[in-house]
Amino acid sequence: MPERTPTRIGKPARIRRHVVGWRWVIYLLAVVPILLISIYFLVQTHQSLTGLVIARRQAIVQLATRSLGQQLEKAEDVALSLADRVRFRKLIREGNWEQAIEILQNVPKIWSWVERVFLVDPSGVLRADTPALPGVRGKNFAFRDWYKQVSSGWRPYISNVYTRTAEPRHNVVAVAVPIRADGGEVLGILVLQVPLNTLMRLNPALESDDEGLIYVTDAKGRLAAHPDFDLDKQLVDFSTVPSVEHSLRGERGVLVSYNPVTKANVLVAYEPLSPYGWAVVFQEDPESAFGPRTATVTAGLTLSGVILVSALALAHGLVLLTEKVHKKEKQLVLAQAESEQMEMFAFAATHDLQEPLHKVITLCDLLKHQTAEKRRDNQPEILQRVQESAHRLRAMMVQLRELARISSGGNEFEAVDLNHTVQAVLADLQPRVLQTQARIDRDDLPTVAADRSQMQQLFLHLIDNALKFHQPDEPPDIKITCRPIKADGKRYWRITVQDRGVGFDEKHRDRLFKPFQRLHTRQVYPGNGIGLAICSRIATRHGGSISVQSPPGEGCTVILTIPDRKITLK
Repeated sequence: MPERTPTRIGKPARIRRHVVGWRWVIYLLAVVPILLISIYFLVQTHQSLTGLVIARRQAIVQLATRSLGQQLEKAEDVALSLADRVRFRKLIREGNWEQAIEILQNVPKIWSWVERVFLVDPSGVLRADTPALPGVRGKNFAFRDWYKQVSSGWRPYISNVYTRTAEPRHNVVAVAVPIRADGGEVLGILVLQVPLNTLMRLNPALESDDEGLIYVTDAKGRLAAHPDFDLDKQLVDFSTVPSVEHSLRGERGVLVSYNPVTKANVLVAYEPLSPYGWAVVFQEDPESAFGPRTATVTAGLTLSGVILVSALALAHGLVLLTEKVHKKEKQLVLAQAESEQMEMFAFAATHDLQEPLHKVITLCDLLKHQTAEKRRDNQPEILQRVQESAHRLRAMMVQLRELARISSGGNEFEAVDLNHTVQAVLADLQPRVLQTQARIDRDDLPTVAADRSQMQQLFLHLIDNALKFHQPDEPPDIKITCRPIKADGKRYWRITVQDRGVGFDEKHRDRLFKPFQRLHTRQVYPGNGIGLAICSRIATRHGGSISVQSPPGEGCTVILTIPDRKITLK
């Protein structure tokens, strides 16, 4: 028999070495693109979310600065209007300081942020004050900051923080304006003294919240408002705090700096308060501020890890399959063909893995470019839509959870004064009430046996709906009435919430109390359509009922009945 050709003996070995080489190629093709794309995506996400955090903190401090500036301008306007009264100026010109100050004696009652009003002559001598304090009339206050600034150009001025001379001594700021005769002659200076502890009440935008706190310093860096300090008796110098230094130089920005009070790093946004030379600073724990960013990046890392492991598993499977095919040394030709097919399949698989990831990076690039192009708005369209969808989904989940909690029970019933409940709801809705210029009239409401939190939740939905669905060209007109009724031998309270709004077609009445049933588009009237469903569940749990009426052109009336049970007050 003839010998076999020896050239065929070493071919399987060469193929095995070839397969081993391609094993690493497949691993690299599966891992490297995913790794690079994941790193790029995470870096871009980190930068974008960092930019959003910074932009939001800048917006918070800018809002607080504008609000405080408006309040200080209002204080100056009040002082100017008081100094411009005709009879008041006539009395000052005649030297009758006592009668002049009597005109202003009700100022601290009208404007609660004013503690004291006093009048000084052009040389700085205090001539009259209200409320009158002993030992100050006749004293010269030309050494005060407010006198020096006003007399330098005879213009209104809001002073830096100082400790007043009269007892009891505490820290104040002064709103000082010149008093002029009709011809422009300076007759004196009118000063409104404002205690520091009223500045926070003067401007609600300065109140701290769950995110952080806002504080204010004067032009010398001394605290004028801070929720963590009692500034009535102590002067606190923040002039060496980096954010205050920047702000007093007229700069604005965001930085992470050391807080000498908490002895920890804080994220701060600072803004100068022109033209007063003051500084407004918002500070927050960096972990709280960047928490959502960290969570998002962590979720991205987890997702990248899952994709990477999946790709490795697929690559490993491809390698095992390729090795299994190439172990069939007796079918070299077929094995070579199958090897080529497996290589093609490996490339196709890695291409298929890259294609959806390519879409992700393309969307990220689009998001990046659109964010850059709209940076002034701080609300890029794509992020806005994602955020709106996420917030809407979260709101729906929260409301569904509320609905489930109501169905499964709640707190024990107790004596609940519905007057206090409605008052608390109106306090929560005060911004909406002021914005819409709503008029709300209500009867005296009873005390009932109820779940306090659920009653507040019920009236919140009812009054919020009445504010929301008002006529576009008319402010809301809401009436809350109450009267006792009897039904089936039992006593009930019949409470109605009536508005003069857009109403509804009564053929849709049954839909109103079903979850997520809306009669208007979300673009016209925002919401998820679950409020009345929650109200219905609450009324049922309390042994009552709820219904609606909407005669054409007369708005909507919600009728709530609650049992009038005997209550033992603790």
